[in-house]
Amino acid sequence: MFNWQQIYDPRKHLPPIEFSESAVIEASPERVYELLRDYEHGHPRILPPQFSNFKIEQGGQGAGTIISFTLGRINYRGEVEEPEPGRVLVEKYRAQQIETRFLVDPGSTPTQSRVTLQTLAPGRRVLAGFFRWGMKTMLAKMYRQELRLLNEVLQLTKP
Repeated sequence: MFNWQQIYDPRKHLPPIEFSESAVIEASPERVYELLRDYEHGHPRILPPQFSNFKIEQGGQGAGTIISFTLGRINYRGEVEEPEPGRVLVEKYRAQQIETRFLVDPGSTPTQSRVTLQTLAPGRRVLAGFFRWGMKTMLAKMYRQELRLLNEVLQLTKP
């Protein structure tokens, strides 16, 4: 018999779920960051098919942009921040208490970047182990697709 008490203790706060995926992108950090912060024309081109109903509610370029979309059966509404313009772009989804970061670092050559997508979400008490595993599995697939699309779009739009 499975002992739920060994993995579920409602008196303890569960640690947050953290997940990241990185890839080398064949474009300069400046080009990568400009595409990521362009929510009108650039960023939508790298969204995997799991995203639907993507809308810009305010702004469209970097900090202050407000976006909304559906992922699975959940509607998200987030605000974009640029805590380190040119390097770090953050989407904050306050209703879900989720934060996704896009980190752009120089690659080994001037025409390469190392891009990391990173999500931080609160630990959930309900089916904690399954939720953590399921979320990480889903994010891994989506982030690999998004990084592949980022590289492809930048290759198609070389200056």
